[in-house]
Amino acid sequence: MKKFINVFAAILFTASVFAQSPQKMSYQAVIRDGSGVLVSNHLVGMQISILQGSPTGTVVYVETQTPTTNANGLATLEIGGGAGFSTIDWATGPYYIKTETDPIGGTTYTITGTSQLLSVPYALYSANGTPGPTGPAGADGAIGATGPAGADGAIGATGAAGADGAIGATGTAGADGAIGATGAAGADGAIGATGAAGADGAIGATGPAGADGAIGATGSAGADGAIGATGPAGADGAIGATGPAGADGAIGATGPAGADGAVGATGAVGATGPTGPLVAGTIGQTLRHDGTSWVANSNIYDDGTNVGIGTTTPLAKLQVAGTIRMGSETGTSEAPYYPAANGLVVRRINTTSTTAGQIVAKTDQINLERDGSAGGLQINNTTGSGGYQVCNCMGINNTGAFVGKSLNDLADGVTPLYSDAENMVFIHCIFGDPYWEMHSTEVNITREYPDYFWIGTVTSTVDQ
Repeated sequence: MKKFINVFAAILFTASVFAQSPQKMSYQAVIRDGSGVLVSNHLVGMQISILQGSPTGTVVYVETQTPTTNANGLATLEIGGGAGFSTIDWATGPYYIKTETDPIGGTTYTITGTSQLLSVPYALYSANGTPGPTGPAGADGAIGATGPAGADGAIGATGAAGADGAIGATGTAGADGAIGATGAAGADGAIGATGAAGADGAIGATGPAGADGAIGATGSAGADGAIGATGPAGADGAIGATGPAGADGAIGATGPAGADGAVGATGAVGATGPTGPLVAGTIGQTLRHDGTSWVANSNIYDDGTNVGIGTTTPLAKLQVAGTIRMGSETGTSEAPYYPAANGLVVRRINTTSTTAGQIVAKTDQINLERDGSAGGLQINNTTGSGGYQVCNCMGINNTGAFVGKSLNDLADGVTPLYSDAENMVFIHCIFGDPYWEMHSTEVNITREYPDYFWIGTVTSTVDQ
């Protein structure tokens, strides 16, 4: 909660001589925030309550206002403009004034202060008090001598504002002005408010009744006499003792962020870092390290969508131009006999030549070849020493019939497999040496009859 520091407060009471005119009190307060800084030129929301009997007594009057503080943080109000103020019976006090403040001008009151009305304006009191007889004015008491100034105490922490010092002695009255000629009696003025009853004076002796004189004519009102000169100011009263330091108020809400400061000067340019590993290249190239430096002659190409190995025009996410070898031999502790058996080779077949002996696929010992016709195929054992070479195939001809072939213990040289007259359109073959590990090849090929080219795939343990 914010702290409301009322450094200076004054209540000025005004009352009209006409009964129908509103009665009001003027109220002023200097407003500071929790850091002691003036709240200047700012709209604040305030609720003012009159309490009867005690600082927490019955609320007999409430009103709200939204004054604006001046450059010195001073807020000025006139209290009494609401209904019910004129009906307060000031004779049944004591009364207290309670102020509640919202420093941002709303009705969320976070600042509260209550103080006793130590005196009530004569006009307000007489408006609702019991009238008494007017007594003679009492004699002024003698002004007491001013006491010696006390020694200055140690300067303590600044506390809440102390009560106002005693009013200084009244200065010497100025000389009376010349008495003007007595004018005719003016019309009776409105009856003034009845003052407090003075003490009864002693009863004087009754004088003899005088004869009634004739009533004279009423003269015109004489001019007012000149106002006498103001007397010198009385001596200042002694400075009251510094009050104890008030408890620190709660820290106020954080104020709005200040404007950004000016942009600082640009710092000096830092030293240039070392040159990176990139070298000049062409679109899609990837870098390769040759053991000394990075070079742009890798056979991997990346166009941002597809990747090619051995080709700069990949048509799929990954396209390899050449043999693909995948994995390594498993299930045996024996090293592969041929270096190509270190993995699995997968290639595409596209044979457009009908030349006899054109290789379609192979193992390390036998070949699947074209026989010189548009659709015929043959097996060629190239070992020169016979062996346990086998070939098992299943095919479909142009009528949809299955045509199977099984060749065992192939002799050296060429053995027919499928003739052109069989009109084959799809062939699946597995061939090789079953007694030697990893000497096998699998082929899946097809053609659109009666075209002369076969296309498909080969999977082998031998380089193709």
